[in-house]
Amino acid sequence: MRRARRALVGLGLCALTWPAALATAQSSATPPPAARIEVAAAMTVGATSPLGGATAALTPNTGGPAFTLFTADADYRTPLGAELRVSYRLAPWLLAGILGSVSLGDIRVVIGADAEGARPPAFTGERLGQASVEARIDRFATRWTAWRGRLVPYGMVSGGVFRQWHDDRLLIDTGSLIQAGAGARYDLARRPRRRLARLGAGAEVRLTRVIGGFHWGRERRTVPSARIELFSGWGQ
Repeated sequence: MRRARRALVGLGLCALTWPAALATAQSSATPPPAARIEVAAAMTVGATSPLGGATAALTPNTGGPAFTLFTADADYRTPLGAELRVSYRLAPWLLAGILGSVSLGDIRVVIGADAEGARPPAFTGERLGQASVEARIDRFATRWTAWRGRLVPYGMVSGGVFRQWHDDRLLIDTGSLIQAGAGARYDLARRPRRRLARLGAGAEVRLTRVIGGFHWGRERRTVPSARIELFSGWGQ
């Protein structure tokens, strides 16, 4: 009889304490609120971008077909860049901000169809620098998180204008760009009770649609690129 009473008392205590224990476990597993303001620094690398080509030809004065001396094709090779982004969280799943970036790469020229049959090697024509300003939106897939919400996938779109300089900064070209891509971010540290709310890292791949800028006839072009960033967040 005493054993039965002890068992009933134990079950009653478990029934009373179980909801509180469950609520405590759920609150510890629930991620803290997202940071209100974010600042991120990133390194970027882009694939080779074709810029178009030109043909050197002789046109007879008496008419007839032109005689091709050689052709030249140019591309923008592996521009490396840096970005700085400042964003404001409009919702737990939506981030909007402004970013600025600078990059530097080489213009490579390939000579072909030489009339004398020569095969000159490709050579680097000059350095091309670029600076851009864009508006960016990130949409987070909050239902597909992992590691207690620390790893979050997202999609992004951005658009803006850029300016390029080359020929020892004597020539300036301008244009516009639109970017779309996807990536994932991981929270390295969380401090929900402090002003510095989060520290993390992220990686993404994207496609960039470039319009204008320096080119040899290929004004519109699509270029893949990759990006790695470190970010920090303030406020709740």
